[in-house]
Amino acid sequence: MALWINPASPTSGGSIIHISQWPNGLGTNCYDLLALASSGSLVVQLLTSPPSVSSYQGPDIPAHVWTHIVVMYSLSN
Repeated sequence: MALWINPASPTSGGSIIHISQWPNGLGTNCYDLLALASSGSLVVQLLTSPPSVSSYQGPDIPAHVWTHIVVMYSLSN
């Protein structure tokens, strides 16, 4: 997955990509695949087995700057 973001205020945190089993954003296996932490850093979360979420913190994302983000995922790697 690849996308560009240009946050007005990355230190406010928030969801960039949310995954849910239901259209209303709720459900047993719902989580933010990609988010900004309140510190301004990028966070990638993956659903692992048994069902739990593993988080990986990335770099700080600057405000008012277009930033290209690429996330690669493989079941075997």
